[in-house]
Amino acid sequence: MKLLEKLTNLPRFMVATGVAYMSTIGSASADANRNLSDVTDQLTESLNGLPVLFTSAAYIIGIGFVIAGLFKLKEFVDDPSQGDMKNALIRLGVGALMILLPFAIEVSSGTLGADGGNSVDFQGNQFDNTFN
Repeated sequence: MKLLEKLTNLPRFMVATGVAYMSTIGSASADANRNLSDVTDQLTESLNGLPVLFTSAAYIIGIGFVIAGLFKLKEFVDDPSQGDMKNALIRLGVGALMILLPFAIEVSSGTLGADGGNSVDFQGNQFDNTFN
């Protein structure tokens, strides 16, 4: 029952935390000379570290799944009647995919030209990413 009570209080806590955070942003940006461009520049600047956070989280989660898969595999090898090998292989596969996820995102963004470099179309012609 305690878990249910905590979960019902979670939305109120999130709203209160969001309001407190927004009030600090409002007081910090109360400068009268600020315009929308300054606010968007500051937002873009503060979100620059987000890909590093996602990459780190993917690596940590992937390593966790690989370790859990290895333990499940060892458990299966010690006593095959206790469980099946499928759970260990699923954990190992998910861990490997999570470890490879940042690399796959980097390759796909480079292919699509999202990394700021030049892209190549299907005929092999290079074009600039600027929209004129």
